[in-house]
Amino acid sequence: ANVTVAPPRLDATTHNGVLSWDSVSYAVGDAATVTVVDADLNTDSSVVEIYLGDGSYTTGTDIFAVTCDDAACTSAATIKLVEDGPDSDTFVGVFTVTDDIGEDMEIGYRDSRDANGVATIWYATATIGSTTGTISLDRQVYPVPFDKEELMEGDNTVLNDFNADGTSDDDGDVKIAIQVTDPDETGTTIAKSTAPVTIKLITSGTTETIGTAGGTTVGTTAAGNLCADAVAGCEYGPLTEVEQGSNVYEITITLDETQLMTVAAATHQILGGQTVIQVTYADPNGDNGLATSVYDSSIFDLRNGSLTTDKSVYVMGQTMVITITDPDLDLDSATAETYSLGLIEWDSSADSSELLNTAAFTKNPSNLEETGDSTGVFQTTVDIPTGVSDGGNATALELGEEITLTYRDTGLAGETSVNADSVDVEASIAISNFGATITLDKTVYDWTDDVNIEVVAPDHNKNSAGKETIGT
Repeated sequence: ANVTVAPPRLDATTHNGVLSWDSVSYAVGDAATVTVVDADLNTDSSVVEIYLGDGSYTTGTDIFAVTCDDAACTSAATIKLVEDGPDSDTFVGVFTVTDDIGEDMEIGYRDSRDANGVATIWYATATIGSTTGTISLDRQVYPVPFDKEELMEGDNTVLNDFNADGTSDDDGDVKIAIQVTDPDETGTTIAKSTAPVTIKLITSGTTETIGTAGGTTVGTTAAGNLCADAVAGCEYGPLTEVEQGSNVYEITITLDETQLMTVAAATHQILGGQTVIQVTYADPNGDNGLATSVYDSSIFDLRNGSLTTDKSVYVMGQTMVITITDPDLDLDSATAETYSLGLIEWDSSADSSELLNTAAFTKNPSNLEETGDSTGVFQTTVDIPTGVSDGGNATALELGEEITLTYRDTGLAGETSVNADSVDVEASIAISNFGATITLDKTVYDWTDDVNIEVVAPDHNKNSAGKETIGT
């Protein structure tokens, strides 16, 4: 008899998808990773497979969608799920978290057949959090700004070109750097329709706003809000990220001694020991997702300067290192500044008053240069001359002659403004007068002996780093 045997019937095997985020909470701009594990997606074990999804599910194209509070996320882009290796069953997608602070970010994976062969949607949810930003000034104490002709030369006459840039009557305006750090910001600038940074001056209980920053555009003359010495209530413009991806944004403003609070209206003078600068950052989303404001402040003050040399006694021809230390001259913390050597006067018997910026002295560099950004220490080197011109007649220096170097400090601690009072800051040096001794190596010589002569003469040791000769 013929027997017909039916082939075995096997049910197709399907699987549940497993969906997950790599974190339960993200900040704006974070890289979020979503993972789908589903063997049903591994249709070809020999290749790495790719699937697409975006903010809305499109049948036949997308197998998943990412939404924020059940609506399309801001600027949602197409996301690729890429298998992490041939025949792995695991698919990974990475994308940048959008600016939807405080919302639930949900991914829905449409599994066409779960383990029971039923079409199912699997969900995974994470939150988009926010961080309270911070604002900071670049210094805790700023020098007091000064107007033209308020710095004095060493002989107590007006120093017109104080920064040796060839321009007379410059103002001593102070540079203020303001930094905002906010991880919620992801662009290269902070530029908003409503500027988030407010800058105020507070003097003896009087508080006035001098301007804002972080707006979309810099103020203009036509709009009446250009930031300059004569205008206030102004807009300084966008803050720029200091380094890509740092979330630190900065702007530098310039303050005059007297700031105008409103166009053609009241003025506000910055006073040492009395004026505080306060900056406010209005963060639209703090740690709790609510708007909050953060602050920083610094004071303006005057401090006494000093004048020093690297030695107290010099041999003629030696190089003298001169140092002025005065934080009041550090007007810009981001720059190593330069000042005229006219700040220092030479006073000796050879010449009772000669400024070091004259041709009577050999200098290197030719001006006082700050030793680094915001050190408040200014140096140069001057060669000790053999004589100093006094009224056109060169007068030789004498051994043992005393010299007084004078720096006229016009910004004194305790005063409210530059040149309210001033004082001579002095350093005293002298020309070497050690004398000399001569010795022989023997008291009695034979007529064929060599005679060794030793001269001890400190005044001839002009270069301590080199081996020198004297005589002929």
